[in-house]
Amino acid sequence: MKRHISSQLTFILSIIASVFLFSGNSMAGEKQWVGWDQQGIQVSVITIDPVNTSTLYIGTQRGAFRSTDGGSNWVSISKGLNKSDVLTLAIDPDNPNTVYAGINNGVFKSTNGGTNWSEINNGLNKRKINALAIDPGNKNILYAGTLDGIYKSTDGGNNWVVSK
Repeated sequence: MKRHISSQLTFILSIIASVFLFSGNSMAGEKQWVGWDQQGIQVSVITIDPVNTSTLYIGTQRGAFRSTDGGSNWVSISKGLNKSDVLTLAIDPDNPNTVYAGINNGVFKSTNGGTNWSEINNGLNKRKINALAIDPGNKNILYAGTLDGIYKSTDGGNNWVVSK
């Protein structure tokens, strides 16, 4: 039950944050954006750390960014992503330092909260990833949604197969 309420809260807060980001307003006053000018930025996804809700991640057409103070200040966490268009993000609910990013040509994984990223595309063939999900019962099972289907990994993203 706790995870269900947490995921509902994350969803609601994501919508609220999206409205503020897209409208140019700030929930916490003046923002500091490190690594880019926020003017005209397109935010594709907002994800909230399930353990520390002051930590937020966003995916944009200029890479990924993290805030550890509820969205007041943001830093680029795109090392290894090459400022790729980050379309989707997923955070391991048991270990929030493990973050997955879906981009225009595959999936990347960070084990240190987004500081560094590694490509994990074996079986994906550089497909555009529109959605990512972590199985709540087994964090080693991941799903990646593409334009041509759903892919599944049973080993934490190291290998992917078409989900049947």
